Amino acid sequence: MTLIGGEAYLRPDVLQIVRATRERGMSCTMTTGGYSLTREIAEALVEAGVQSVSVSIDGLAACHDALRGRPNSFARAFAALRHLKAAGSQISANTQLNAKTLPDLEPLLELLHPEGIHSWQVQVTMAHGAAADHPEILLQPYQMLAAYEVVERLLARCEALGIRLYPGNSLGYFGPLEHRLRRNSTQRGHYFGCQAGISGAAVSSHGEVKSCPSLGEEGVGGSWREHGFAALWERAPEIVYMRQRTRAELWGAARAATTRRCAWAAARR
Repeated sequence: MTLIGGEAYLRPDVLQIVRATRERGMSCTMTTGGYSLTREIAEALVEAGVQSVSVSIDGLAACHDALRGRPNSFARAFAALRHLKAAGSQISANTQLNAKTLPDLEPLLELLHPEGIHSWQVQVTMAHGAAADHPEILLQPYQMLAAYEVVERLLARCEALGIRLYPGNSLGYFGPLEHRLRRNSTQRGHYFGCQAGISGAAVSSHGEVKSCPSLGEEGVGGSWREHGFAALWERAPEIVYMRQRTRAELWGAARAATTRRCAWAAARR
């Protein structure tokens, strides 16, 4: 169970949610911007059972604060990391890869390492939400080669520092660094498709169940309060359709490539 936001720690019942999660034998982690995550909140979360927290940090101070639109948000994010570590939580970081953050990634890593992070996730900013209104932030296709040069250097540096660098779904897709990127996040060593509705689902703050938290209203399978999670997971079309897809839906080069990969995998077995 990963609690994400908004800011999940601002919910008045967050400690009850954490305890209920742990009592049912599940791990409990959190992803946060950390802007108002105080020492007292960190200690309460860890006492309730939160095991690891990832703090979102997008670039150095000027870049991060500008993207957040909040002064001192960079300093507060690092303070959150320190509060959580002092309270006994494992800590990690996640960072958007875009035209603004790209020059900051390498020096940012040198700041994150002394804080004691065990992992760092990087993901390409998509034209979604607020980013859709700011094309100057988005990486353009001609910039991707330079971006991968930076990612390759980050991989080498993280390996030297003992930090697990792994990509979000928006980075990779059988590129030249695919195996080095994916070996830290999947046993197959390469991207094998979106797992929304296959190995995971999302429950919104209002009790709506969907296959992925990034989907809008069209991805809602129903209300947890009305139907219960199990029924929606097993029968809601918006959630189960990913489990029902087959190669028959593919065409052209995609179908041919998938057939070759399946034949190669079968031969290896």
